[in-house]
Amino acid sequence: MTLQELDVLGTWVAGTGTLLAVIVSLYLARTQGRIKLTVRAGERKIVSPGSTEMPDIVSVIVTNCSQRPAKITHISWSIGFFKKTLFVQMLNIPSYETLPKMLNEGEEGHFVIPYKIPGHDENWDKYMSAQLLKGFRFPTLRIFSLTCIATTSVGQQFKVRAEKNLRDTLLKNHKNR
Repeated sequence: MTLQELDVLGTWVAGTGTLLAVIVSLYLARTQGRIKLTVRAGERKIVSPGSTEMPDIVSVIVTNCSQRPAKITHISWSIGFFKKTLFVQMLNIPSYETLPKMLNEGEEGHFVIPYKIPGHDENWDKYMSAQLLKGFRFPTLRIFSLTCIATTSVGQQFKVRAEKNLRDTLLKNHKNR
């Protein structure tokens, strides 16, 4: 190789390195300010020391995985593939976590929806299965799409499919009606 060819090659390598540095810095700048949450939603049992009763609950756990605080304003449910139906979950139940909830870096919000809510005649799971599956001929397909959504104060939505145990409970309640 001649000196002129090496000079051209060096210019190309330097230009490529600069371009890659700009791309990486733009990517980091864009992702640094973004809120990132993980959401889990499923059926759980509450185990209390000294109690033989283990009530079933719906547990929605939201974890802040970003470096900036996130304010959770809504927990909702979505069902359906093409024609979606949205239900906003009310969490103003005494002695459980309520909304809005501020989560700092690494913090977790544990939202509990008891099946039996004081003052209500029907359990949450029976009521929800009736509402979610009302008028549909293929409840198994519809319940398969059940999604829990955590919404932040800046409008970002974080979605996760409900765990199998919760979907199975809702489907079982629908079949027993």
